[in-house]
Order: sequence, then structure tokens, then C-alpha cells
Amino acid sequence: MNWFVSITLVERLSSLFRRLVFLALFACFWCRQQGVAGADVSTPGQASTFPSEGKTELTKQAVTIATLPIGLEVTEKQEGIDVPKFYGGPTTYRAYFEGNKFYLRTTSLYPKVPKPRIHEDSFDGSLFYYGDLEAGANSYPSVLKKYIPGDATDQEQLTPIYFGYFAAAGMLSPQQISDLKGYTSLQIALSMTLNEDSGIKVALDGEKIRMTAEIPDRLVLNARSKNIEWEQRQFENTKTSPAFISKYIEQLKEMQRMPARRTVKYLIDPKRGYGIVEREDFTQDGRRIQQLETDEWKYYRDVDMWLPHHCVERYYSQRFALTDFSESPRLTVTYDVSKVAFQQQELAFNLEYKKQGSLIIDRSTPEAQRRPEHTVAYIVAANGSLLEETASSVMNEVHGRRTFLWILLVNILVIGCFLIRKITGKKSPDVISLK
Repeated sequence: MNWFVSITLVERLSSLFRRLVFLALFACFWCRQQGVAGADVSTPGQASTFPSEGKTELTKQAVTIATLPIGLEVTEKQEGIDVPKFYGGPTTYRAYFEGNKFYLRTTSLYPKVPKPRIHEDSFDGSLFYYGDLEAGANSYPSVLKKYIPGDATDQEQLTPIYFGYFAAAGMLSPQQISDLKGYTSLQIALSMTLNEDSGIKVALDGEKIRMTAEIPDRLVLNARSKNIEWEQRQFENTKTSPAFISKYIEQLKEMQRMPARRTVKYLIDPKRGYGIVEREDFTQDGRRIQQLETDEWKYYRDVDMWLPHHCVERYYSQRFALTDFSESPRLTVTYDVSKVAFQQQELAFNLEYKKQGSLIIDRSTPEAQRRPEHTVAYIVAANGSLLEETASSVMNEVHGRRTFLWILLVNILVIGCFLIRKITGKKSPDVISLK
């Protein structure tokens, strides 16, 4: 697959059309922003409102990122006491976002596992695809799940979509399946915060701008949306220790009682397109959640946009839960960007797995919604067709075929040795070694 395809003549015409749309949308966005622009920051240290030229710049970026495709290659590294046990080294991402569609390919390393795990997330504007090309410990060569975002009957709508670079770079991207309902494009986080105007305080710090705001706390909102009884049932018939289950449920209950907003302090650089160079997040009672620093900013002249190529996140609580707060970082996550291209790519967003024996789990159909397990499962046959079977029965059949082949092979070898002994008069070995 060529990740950064040259633009053909048709694509150039399409690009010209998108730019015309960009100019029209930018004019609309700019006019709307002027209605809430307010006064500029003018005195060092003095609290005021955000500069109108800064709002104009952020609005322009919002239109750019919403209308132009972007492809990236990013490496993520983790270190600290909260590094997951399954982390085996740097994780690499290949991401491509185009309007309300995206494709994300993640290559992860695991301890004592020679082959990396290749995972795919894709959204075609209607269905979300969650696939493991290398299923690892599972019995299937590949596993693909299909979801319809916003399905109120599906308890897996909070399944996360892991790609943290955009958040570190100051953009809003889908964080879980439910975010895809009504999803239209990437957004500029600072522009959205300014539009909300929730207790924003602004002051100059040399040539930079310091801003404090209150924003929705996604971790708390996610915790509140979870059903405690359903979460407990998920541990039934598993090997999870009762102590772990108890701690998880107590943490969930604690987060559900927390305020649903957090305080964020930004350091913004007008020379980097009003990009966020530093950020700190706090609970409303003053406990530090995380800290962000960005550098190695690069300017993309063709689209008039800045992007950081090095981002460092430090977490002072659990990464995905507001628990176990610490004075020093528990986890440090680093993102390094190796490639960026604002060019259209030829990708199929509707994933299809055709390898024989692959498991396809469809949670998007009306039939799946009617079932208690909310699932219709298929196995890919040798001819590529889908066989609706239970996973256990199919794998028993596969293992049965393998056992039959081994028995057949052993019998052939035994008969062969018997014939050789008859012909040559030599004794056959007592033990046949199959390697």
C-alpha cells in the first residue's frame, strides 16, 4: 500500500474544489467568531479575552483540518511505574483521516512474543471496524468486529480508539466508538473551548498567552455512563481475581461521584499558529492529572498549518482513571512524528478479512440487536464465504481435521517403514520421530 500517493489530475481538480469550499467555510467561520471575539489581550499579566486574530487563526485551522485529508506516521513510547504489563516496546501508528472517515493501523510489541500485533481501526462514515490482523493468542488467524456507532443496545460503545497524538497536538478526534455518532471531521480543541467560553481567563506571558478554562472531563463522563451491574457481569466466568474486580468497581463508583469538569491551564504560542506548547490538567479540588509539553513544531506551507513533531505527556494519576494520584509522574508517554502528508490516499475504509478461518463478529445488524449477546458470528470458509457457526464448534472441526491429517501421516509412515522392512529385510525403528 502506498501511503502517500501523488495527486492525479482528477485529484488536483478535487483539491481545487475543496479549497474553494475551504474559503467559503472559512468566511462563515470567521464572521461567526467575530461576534464573540471581544477585546484583545493588551497588558502583560492582565486578564482579558483571547485575541481576535488568534480566534481567526484557529478558525482557519479548523476549516483546514476538516476539509483536507491528512496522513501521519507516529511512534509512541511509554515509561514509568504505570507502564502496562503487556507493553513490549514502542508502538507505531499509521493514520489517515479524511472528512468523516479514517483508517488507523497500530503495530504493538508484546513481551516474549516474537511477532508484533497488527491492529486496525476504520470508520467508513457508517460502520466502525475493529480488527486484529495478527490475533496472537487467539485460535483464529484474524478477528474483525463491526459496530454501528450510537447503538443504545450495544454495551461495547465505550470501546476505546487508541491514538493519542491528535489530543497532544491540540486536536479532537474520536476516542471511543460512541464518539462516531454524528462525527464529521477532526476539530481544533482550543477553538471548541473558546466557543464554549466557560470561565476562560487569559493573560500575557512574554510573547506567549496563558489561558485557564474548565472543560468536560471525558473520564468522569465515561464512568457515569457505565452500568455497574453490567460491568460486574463481564467478569463472570473469567480468571480475574476477586480483589481486582472489587478494586475496579470501587474506582468506578468513586469516579461516578466526581465533578464532570476539569480545570486546564494552557501556554499558547502565537508564533506556532496559536498552538498549545504546554498544558496542565487538574481536578476541581486542585489535584494534578496530567502535564503536556510539545516542541519540534514544523510549518506546512501548502496548507498554512503548524504541527508538533515531539510531544511528551506525564500522568500523575492513572492514565484512564482518576485514581492513585501522585506528586511525581506515574507514566510518561512520548509521541514522535516521522511523516505527515496532506494528500488523498486510495484506501478502503470498509475492512474485509478473507483469510480462511478468520472470525467475523458483526454487532451492527438488526439480528445482532435481537440477540442477548448482541452478536452474529461467522467463520471465513476456504472459498471466502461466511459460515455462521459458533466459534467453539468451528474450531473443534478445524482441530478435528488437523488430528485426522496427523493420524493419516503417521499411518503412511508406519506402512512405509513396514514395506521397506519387507523389501530390504531391515528392521523398522521402534520409534518414529516427527519433526
